[in-house]
Amino acid sequence: MAEQPVTRYANGSGAHIAYQILGHRPALVIVPGFASHLEVEWEDGACRSFIRRLAAFAAVVRFDKRGTGLSDPVQELPTLEERDADLAAVIADAGVDRPVLFGFSEGGSIAVRFAVTHHESVRGLILYGASAHRPRPWAMEQLRMAAAAWGTGASIELFARSQADDPQARREQARFERASASPAMARALVESLMLIAAGFAANRAQAIRWAVARIPSPRAARLRRAARARQGNRDPQVPVLSRGPGSR
Repeated sequence: MAEQPVTRYANGSGAHIAYQILGHRPALVIVPGFASHLEVEWEDGACRSFIRRLAAFAAVVRFDKRGTGLSDPVQELPTLEERDADLAAVIADAGVDRPVLFGFSEGGSIAVRFAVTHHESVRGLILYGASAHRPRPWAMEQLRMAAAAWGTGASIELFARSQADDPQARREQARFERASASPAMARALVESLMLIAAGFAANRAQAIRWAVARIPSPRAARLRRAARARQGNRDPQVPVLSRGPGSR
């Protein structure tokens, strides 16, 4: 296994936020989704390969949100303003200048909000698996079921269904769940998705205007659907966009 990047802490927002850096400029800050754990994720071969491929052309900054992973635990779920402040603290402590934000899943709304409120400090915005809509009732039901069984690997049914019948993958997912968040935090994160989606929608129009004004040759690319790298995906062919606009 390749040597893991050093875990550092940013504390400019009133909490200790764990983060890692791999690679060199330009900077790409990954805003994590539902839950994360920097060091456990690095142990997963597919996730590690994905991060290293990104680091071949960027300084990849990853962090655990407040209340998850290696960052400070919390008694109450952080507000959107606190999430914003934590991201700003990580960027400042890492010493990166005008990064591109890569927000996936729940992290997409955090990235959009930050890009709108700190537009002078952001070079670009990438969203993956993010939504401006509140989760549908059936999706909330599945998320609540996964949170109720947190620590058993049940979330693999949602995040990497193709690996759900693999006992080893389920055990690894169970370990990731236990490391990334407590059962109570997992349940609180699920219920917070309604609020976060509302915050995303409130900033969506501004984010679109901001992005379009800064993309000289915008293109849309549809990537094939695949199991998320963290949740047991063993396919090393995770698509990575490594070329600039207009390239073939």
